[in-house]
Amino acid sequence: MTERLRLRWIPVILGTVIAVNLMLVAMLVARETTALPESLPALSQPGTPRLTTDYQMELEKTTREGNWVVEHYRQVKVRLDTNGREVDRNPTSEVTHIRYWQGKE
Repeated sequence: MTERLRLRWIPVILGTVIAVNLMLVAMLVARETTALPESLPALSQPGTPRLTTDYQMELEKTTREGNWVVEHYRQVKVRLDTNGREVDRNPTSEVTHIRYWQGKE
């Protein structure tokens, strides 16, 4: 009776071994042919810092024209990082002039 059981289990074991080997081969082929997208680590920082832009008016010079005092201002583009530190400062082409009457001297 044990001989009959052995003969009966041999095809089952052989079929299982063949099926497992075929699945392993299929997984290896799929791994080699499938291109996975590149991923970033979970705790990575963004590639470019987030900058905020602020426009400020800076006094360039003060001149006198008769009884008038004229202040000349230029607009400056200031970029700040997330901590509020200045990254760069670029003057723009916008200029403003403010006149004040000084009266007679």
